[in-house]
Amino acid sequence: MKSKKNDTKASEPKKVKKEEVKSKEIKPSRKISTRKKLREDKQNKSTTEDNVSSKSNSSTQTKKNLRNILIAIAVALWVFASFNIAQFIFLDLYKIYLDLNLPTFLNIRNENMAQSIISAVIYLMTLVITMLTPYFMLNDKITIKELGLAKKLPEWSDIGLAMLVYMVSFFGIAVVNLIVLHVFPDYKIEQAQKIVFSADLITSRYELLLVYVSLALVAPICEELLFRGYIFGKIIKRVGAFWAILITGLVFGAMHLGITNVLMGQMSVAQMQWNVFVATTVLGFGLGFLRYYTKSLWSPVMLHMTQNTISFLILFVLPFMTGLSAV
Repeated sequence: MKSKKNDTKASEPKKVKKEEVKSKEIKPSRKISTRKKLREDKQNKSTTEDNVSSKSNSSTQTKKNLRNILIAIAVALWVFASFNIAQFIFLDLYKIYLDLNLPTFLNIRNENMAQSIISAVIYLMTLVITMLTPYFMLNDKITIKELGLAKKLPEWSDIGLAMLVYMVSFFGIAVVNLIVLHVFPDYKIEQAQKIVFSADLITSRYELLLVYVSLALVAPICEELLFRGYIFGKIIKRVGAFWAILITGLVFGAMHLGITNVLMGQMSVAQMQWNVFVATTVLGFGLGFLRYYTKSLWSPVMLHMTQNTISFLILFVLPFMTGLSAV
């Protein structure tokens, strides 16, 4: 009997040990499942946070892009406003000058010379107002590199690209004009561009040369400094090449539309030169491409000079030579 009791007692601890082993075997699996669950929760939480942050980042980026586009448009409009401000200031100063009964250079015999002086003064005033006003009021500087003048001299490739883009722009203008004429049948494709110089008043080669300097040298240099220099250099870092080319091209076209003449009462809204707007806008896109591709202002200036030189030959040289041959 004693031995049986002892056997029973001896067997009981063994059972307990087996149960302890089983419980020990179960505990690690519970720990693993708990860790797995915590890991999954952490991953879900991080995924949710990433989604929220990505949404907020995309929203912030959209606002930033919109803000940059608005700033770019404001810069372009500032140049347009500067040109008009320069003209109004000049006219007001000239009226004061006349009221003082002082000799006036507009009464000289050569009307084209007077217009050349006026054009040069207005362009100079526009450059000063455009670049110096933001500098003194907002401490907003413009660098030589932003103006596209880091390259001291043009290269042969600049000349070749200018001629190539000129030919492409020429055909582009013709195609766009035909499209606009198809959409708007009343579109005046042959409307003559209003310019301040008169071919009928040119009586000598000296006057002809003076008009050429104003139209084909002074105007292209000053306009390229304003559009492909100041505007393009200021906005390309904010909006990229596409928007910089688009905005500068459109504002360049608007400058030749005749808005300034309408504001000054020299032209009615119905007389606005939409064909000139189309031509100069397409040309402006080509000029903007050259500015972006060459990282310089030389190539756009040469293309602009080429365009104005051809216009000068057609509008002034041919009538002048015809008049000489008639005499």
